[in-house]
Amino acid sequence: RFTFVADHYQYLASIGPIALASAGLVTLSRSAKNLHWLVIASGGAVLICLSLLTWRQSATYRDLETLWRTTLAKNPSCWMAYNNLGVVQFEKGNIDDAIDKYEQSLRLHPDYPEARYNLGSALLHHGRIDEAIRECEEVLKLQPNDADAHVVLGNAFLAKHDLDVATSHYEKALALSQDDYQAHYNLGRVLQAKGETSKAVLEYVKALELEPALTDARLNLGNIFLEQRREREALDQYEKALTGSPRSARVQNNLAWLLATTSEKALRNGPRALRLAISATRTFSDQDPSALQALAAAYAENVQFDKAIAAAEVALQLARERGETAQAEELEREIRLYQAGSAYREP
Repeated sequence: RFTFVADHYQYLASIGPIALASAGLVTLSRSAKNLHWLVIASGGAVLICLSLLTWRQSATYRDLETLWRTTLAKNPSCWMAYNNLGVVQFEKGNIDDAIDKYEQSLRLHPDYPEARYNLGSALLHHGRIDEAIRECEEVLKLQPNDADAHVVLGNAFLAKHDLDVATSHYEKALALSQDDYQAHYNLGRVLQAKGETSKAVLEYVKALELEPALTDARLNLGNIFLEQRREREALDQYEKALTGSPRSARVQNNLAWLLATTSEKALRNGPRALRLAISATRTFSDQDPSALQALAAAYAENVQFDKAIAAAEVALQLARERGETAQAEELEREIRLYQAGSAYREP
């Protein structure tokens, strides 16, 4: 369909003229000895020119964004380059620019399915769920067996909390492409939300077999294991997630909670829990009740009960403001423990 290095196809066609010109120069230098050095000098000048041209051309391939922008500067009607530049911008977090590039691609080629489901994914990221659904439904009219479109549709219906329709689309995606790790991961999310944790574990495990660096799958898998009191397995998943994403505040927070509150003494590590919890709360700017709850538990594990009470009280206020009744009740119980001079332990 296309190649990133189509200009290389010129090399084979160039062999004949280059060989003919080289043979001519050699013949000329042999027939006229006084031209020998002139031929060598001319050859050297040609090599220098070609080297400079190669150096200038190689700058085009510095990175993908440069490649696609250069392509569009030379060929403004290249709809594929607009789509691919949109992908680069989306991955960099420039969602508005990505949407603009996908839309430009579709203005040039309205029946380009990749640009449509990419646009759907970007719109979904922007919270424009119904628009995202419309774009992906258009893709399926063009390509009924497009697994990627089913995944984005599943994500859209998951965002609308329509778990059954989301499940249907993820299952259709997997029927078309069993090796789609995103479909396995997102199906796991739906199953976890529906309380079908055993099935969710299988989907997360499959996603990680296909993409071991999928931090969110490891985090969710660790959360399930923690709920099931499989603390060693939860710890293993959190540690692997932290190795892959050492700056992830969510991973730091969950690992800190486990290290501070586990009832299994051999797994407990108060000092490390406190370091992780402090790092997580800095990332969340002290505005996340779960991060502050973990910080409070870590302070309590390190026998710093005054700080534990202070952090837990701020978390309690945030939880109440957000209507998190269950979490507020948990925090009230934990504050009473800290006031009594006891650390929290998972039951």
